[in-house]
Order: sequence, then structure tokens, then C-alpha cells
Amino acid sequence: MPREDGLFIIAYQNAGGPIIFPKKSKYRTIVFKTHNFSSVYEMSYFIRQALPLKKFVSDSIIFEDPPVQTLKYPLIEGSQWTYRHDYDSWRIDKTVVGKREIHLELGLFHCYHIKWLYDMDNDALWDEDIWIDDFLSEEGLIKRKITILGVDIRIENGEYFGSCDFFDEFILTGIHL
Repeated sequence: MPREDGLFIIAYQNAGGPIIFPKKSKYRTIVFKTHNFSSVYEMSYFIRQALPLKKFVSDSIIFEDPPVQTLKYPLIEGSQWTYRHDYDSWRIDKTVVGKREIHLELGLFHCYHIKWLYDMDNDALWDEDIWIDDFLSEEGLIKRKITILGVDIRIENGEYFGSCDFFDEFILTGIHL
């Protein structure tokens, strides 16, 4: 819901039914900051959803009380606001890094670069191994980049196998105005 001071999430619905992830692999577990995942897809989904993990029926509407500010108006370089303060006991803020031009096959977009900041270990310091970069234009979200560094991979018995850095990118490929 847009308001003069920002864009707020008042309620949401789990469109398409409950979230179902592939069967957990008995051979591999992905671990990031004490959270276990069966795949990088599951980890990415968990990080970018930024919605409290609640059990609900697929046709239920989940109300946010108080509403969650997803954007703070006006968008001014350097401004920062709290997006989630009690998401799975950790905090997420967003900050406007500045303006950027994004070149896509669709054309040139003049965007605000908004960075998601995470404090998953609750030490009052922003984690330097996880962030999301959103590029928002008048047309909407043009590009999203997810970065998660130092993801552990464990095998069948929980034994350490190795580690990797995870990068995911979503890019607008079509637009109809």
C-alpha cells in the first residue's frame, strides 16, 4: 500500500498454495549461519522472502501488525530504514545507495540502488557475508542480485565437504506498460 512516507506491506497471501521444497537430500546439506537447507534454491528463497515463517492455509491472508515499510519515501541517497526487526530473530534494514543506470536488452533504466543489510547473528553489526541489491526504476524492480558468501556444504553424516559463495540474479526480461 503506497503512502506519502513509503510503500508498506499490510497483508500478503501465499499465492499458489503452500511452499514445498524438493525432498531433502540425504547426501548433502547446505549450511549458512546455523540455518540448514537442502538446496541453494531453498536457501535463496528463505533469504529473499524476508517474511516470518508462519504456518497458514494457502487461501489465508496474513496481516502485518504493524505494517512493514518496504520502501521509504522520498528515496534519498544514504537514507536507511528497518525493513524487518524480528524476522526469525534477526534484523534486516534497507538503504538507498544511490542512482544507477541499468542497461538491459529492454533498454536503459534509471534506477535507485537499494541494498538490503542483514544482522543474522544479532551483534548489532551488519553482516559482510550476505546482502541483496535491488535496482528500482519508475517501471518497477528491474534487477535483483543476491550475494551469500561462505556457505558450507556438508555430506550425509554432517561431515564438512567444502564451502562456496552463492550469487543469484533476477533480471527483467519483458515489460508491458
